[in-house]
Amino acid sequence: MLDDCNFHECVRLDEFESSRTLSFFPPDGEFILLNYRITGEFRAPFRIFPTVEEMSPYKVRACVNERRAGV
Repeated sequence: MLDDCNFHECVRLDEFESSRTLSFFPPDGEFILLNYRITGEFRAPFRIFPTVEEMSPYKVRACVNERRAGV
């Protein structure tokens, strides 16, 4: 279980609360999307599987899928 979880302001919190889906419009540059804290035995709560597809010279589609640990 996560003890503390903070999202960047670009995350649509209403969608996360209703469907546990992280939907966001990223800001320019580098940013931290999620911070979390675990005080119990450490096991990563999820794994991330990113795919990036170049749609055109000026457009990139990034898809990030996650799988919860133990599932």
